[in-house]
Amino acid sequence: MKKFLCVLALLPPFLPLPVFAEEGPECPDATSTADIITCLNDKQTEAQQELDSQLQMLRGALEGERLGVLNAAQGIWEDYRSVECRSQALTVEGGSLEGVYALGCQLDLTRDRVKVLNSYELL
Repeated sequence: MKKFLCVLALLPPFLPLPVFAEEGPECPDATSTADIITCLNDKQTEAQQELDSQLQMLRGALEGERLGVLNAAQGIWEDYRSVECRSQALTVEGGSLEGVYALGCQLDLTRDRVKVLNSYELL
């Protein structure tokens, strides 16, 4: 039983991190957790700016019910991102990777949301 618990305790570092994209690590030059967090913060800021820009463009182009639905959907999506990323971070609660998981999740979901908004048709 003790061997099992020791092996189980060693598993978290080998679990996939949400900050690793299919093509490789998100921050390959980072050498510490602090470096990864700084890198992810920078990338999340860029992704958020892209999201804000896309939303601004859509809000300027849509009106009436379509604008109202977009705004409602965006609010719900922001709540979802917050709760989902907190949930992912809690898988390593209290550990040094908690912030990495949270930021990696925010970055992934923000990029996904930008893709969704880019697919909106403005007819």
